Amino acid sequence: MDIITAANILNEAGKQVKIEKGKIIEVTPPYENYYYLQKTSEEWEYCLKLIEKQEVTNEEVIRSFKNENDAAKYFVLDILSALYFAKDIRPFIMKNDFDIGGPKFDERKFHEAVSILGIPSNFYS
Repeated sequence: MDIITAANILNEAGKQVKIEKGKIIEVTPPYENYYYLQKTSEEWEYCLKLIEKQEVTNEEVIRSFKNENDAAKYFVLDILSALYFAKDIRPFIMKNDFDIGGPKFDERKFHEAVSILGIPSNFYS
């Protein structure tokens, strides 16, 4: 996979990204942090641009890759994961008081949650 294919996948899924020379950038509202993937001299770097609540912008390299294929796949999966969490999982957690991830979330509550989602027990047993 290359960054153009990655951009097509993400844009089609509803997450806007743009391509610049040797770089794919997550499109966010002004003054919000964003992720990007860029080609450096010898490798690809997956980075976070820290803008929010910063006097001076800062960049953090999260992971480096030897080739575009692995880097683009990682970028797509990470961005889609965040997109679907915000779009589907977080609203479900907020709507249903299961304390997911908390100390009171037990096996019974897990079965209740997946039942509401319509996931058959043979998918997780």
